Amino acid sequence: MKLTHVLSQGLLVAVLAGLTSWGALYAEGPTNTRAVVRTAMNETEAEIYKAGGFGRALSPKHRQEMAPKITPLLKKQNDLIEELVKIEKNDPTVDVSRQIRNMALLSALGDETATKSLDTVAKASNPEHAFYGKAALALRDWWNASDDPEAQEKVYDTVHGLGKLAPQNDSLSRVVDLMKDYGPATPELKEKCHDMLMKDLTSPRAKQYQNWPRVDQPLTFATQTLSGQALDGQRIKGKVTLFQVWSPTAEGGRRDLAAIATLHEKYTAKGLQIIGVVHEPKLENLTSFQNLNKDKKVTWPQIYDPQHPLSNPLAGRLAVQRTPWIAVFDRDGLLRYNSAEPGKLDELIATLLEEKVGESAKRVAEKEAARKKDIVEKTKLIKDKAKVSKEIGTATTRP
Repeated sequence: MKLTHVLSQGLLVAVLAGLTSWGALYAEGPTNTRAVVRTAMNETEAEIYKAGGFGRALSPKHRQEMAPKITPLLKKQNDLIEELVKIEKNDPTVDVSRQIRNMALLSALGDETATKSLDTVAKASNPEHAFYGKAALALRDWWNASDDPEAQEKVYDTVHGLGKLAPQNDSLSRVVDLMKDYGPATPELKEKCHDMLMKDLTSPRAKQYQNWPRVDQPLTFATQTLSGQALDGQRIKGKVTLFQVWSPTAEGGRRDLAAIATLHEKYTAKGLQIIGVVHEPKLENLTSFQNLNKDKKVTWPQIYDPQHPLSNPLAGRLAVQRTPWIAVFDRDGLLRYNSAEPGKLDELIATLLEEKVGESAKRVAEKEAARKKDIVEKTKLIKDKAKVSKEIGTATTRP
């Protein structure tokens, strides 16, 4: 059940008390109100980050300074979310989980209205309504214990228990993602949140997180080039593969052509394959570009999907944010580079071509072992420091 249902029951009415009125949006009727509200929500999100963002607001050192700056913006955005819920009813695209985030932060910053509202929802007779309140309060408690590993462990256990009750809940996945990114007391707790998203939760947001492209991991996809060459995560094994997401008619989208042409000429015979992923309204634009720019030497295969001309599914799997974009896979089919920045491609390609099929497994295992060792060591240091700090605090307050 979405938080929309909680709102419709009036259990968060207190949230709106004292919030900036957004009634002006309706002064001339509901025409385009949906777009106006969504735009205002995004603008408010930008204002929140401009004011310092969640990281600074959650820092114990800066909370007092940040509270008066960020509190009005959080309340303003909650008001907008409430308006959007009224307009769009049960539309799943309404990000009501953002309201949980805002309420948790408001409560962490000491806002009494937010705290009372969350307490009310957490004690609701309807168990599904109470679930949302408990999740938001747990997020608040997590942030309030950002310098107390022992207290955060207990909060994690609470959230993990909620995950067992509702692994498909999207808002809970959002809460766990926020716990991972903001305020984990130790690297170990951050890792536990990651593991929960990867292994325990099944919501759309969790699945999106699980399918996110990660360096040193394979990528599942299936596509074909304009010439009919089938490509997928298995077929690219054995060669080093570079995907270039680009646009023939955008100057910025053509940025790396000369460098990639050099790589193609230099390394193709050594095991490099380059494949373009074209984002272009019309396929003939690619043909025209190739006919008019013989000097560009775009001779490598191209992928183009007429059903998704500006958002190729492979680009989606790579989480491409803009063109041009470059992704490089090694001979074992593992993603080794995925960025809008060209980086030191020649050096990277030369290194990957020296690697043999099957070598990645050992390298990845060693890298993962070192990473886990680092997590354990850093977590121990933080816990030891927190323990000493508590002991000093206890000694100074003892009569």
